Parts: sequence; structure tokens; C-alpha cells
Amino acid sequence: MKTLVFALTALLSSTSFAGRSCTGKIEDHFRAQGYQTRQAEFQKTLENGDKVYYVRTNYHGGDAAHEVLVDSRCNILEVRELWSE
Repeated sequence: MKTLVFALTALLSSTSFAGRSCTGKIEDHFRAQGYQTRQAEFQKTLENGDKVYYVRTNYHGGDAAHEVLVDSRCNILEVRELWSE
């Protein structure tokens, strides 16, 4: 029973860590370009397994929102600006 609980805890922890590392990778992509970011938010999983994230950015006082498409390994496939001001 303890082994089952340990295995379940480890599985849930690794899933949580994987989710954070993907959002961190997306945020790092924008920070490398000089943007300040808010935490990337998961939006949905597409039929092919790709995932869509939403992230707000700020660059020299101008706000923007982006949609980021990543594959199952969290490699960024596409970044689309939704709006900016």
C-alpha cells in the first residue's frame, strides 16, 4: 500500500513539474528577447497532441498577449501575437 501511494505521489509530482518546466521554457523564450512576462497559462490540447499556452508580456511599458503553440516535448512551434498596445 505504501508503495502504491509513493508511486502515485511521484507520478503526480512529475506531471506537475513537467507542466511548470514547459511554462518556464515559454517565459524564458520571451525574457531572452527582453520582455517581462506573467506566468504562461495553459489553454488547451489540440487533437494532434500539441498544446496552446497564453502569455502576457510587457516591453518598455507596452503590454501584449501572445498565443504559443508547443509540441508534446514543449518545443515552441509557433508564437502568435494576439494584441498589443
